[in-house]
Amino acid sequence: MRNLGFLVLVGVLFGLSSRASAALILVHDNGGLNYPDGLLSDPTFPVQTGDDFQVNQSTKVTRVTWFGAYKGGDMLPDGPDHFSLRFFTFVGPTTPNSTPFADLELTDVLRTPTALTLTNGAPVFSYQADFTPVDFVTGRHLLSIVNDTTGYPEQWGWNLSNGVTGQRWHRFQNGTNWFGPYSAELSFRIYAVPEIGTGAMMGVAGLVVLRRRGRR
Repeated sequence: MRNLGFLVLVGVLFGLSSRASAALILVHDNGGLNYPDGLLSDPTFPVQTGDDFQVNQSTKVTRVTWFGAYKGGDMLPDGPDHFSLRFFTFVGPTTPNSTPFADLELTDVLRTPTALTLTNGAPVFSYQADFTPVDFVTGRHLLSIVNDTTGYPEQWGWNLSNGVTGQRWHRFQNGTNWFGPYSAELSFRIYAVPEIGTGAMMGVAGLVVLRRRGRR
């Protein structure tokens, strides 16, 4: 019976862990499903684009989704993307830090065609990046998404958000100051790892107590 109790406890913990990894929490939704235009964010231009968002409590961000398209050539991706997702804090009311606190170089971003097109006819793609959780504290942050298309005839642009008005920033290369804010909002959604609920933890504690009583 002791072994059975241990297996039950392990099973509950595994189940909680699996649900936590599967059901992510939406931390911020900046929209971006149908706006017909975008902004270049590609070092071959060169330009880097960023947009701000608010985190209301400490959390662990583990997924970002967004929309984008390609300019020039046949306006289709000719190879794998080379995305960089960078997160910055703000050092003033309208001044993002020039150095990111998290710099993610991603080669396995999921790219999916959509039925949308930009005003120039370029097909719009949706993207999803999953990564090791990054710790965020409460406050305002800047997200920059850049795609390096070196060697391809196309350049990459980040799709504008659908009807949302706000602020965005740009700069020309890593380590330099950001210019802005300018009027525009970019498309993205940010997801975090859910915390294990108090009720679930009490359930685990109850199993531990029962197992101890069984030993007696």
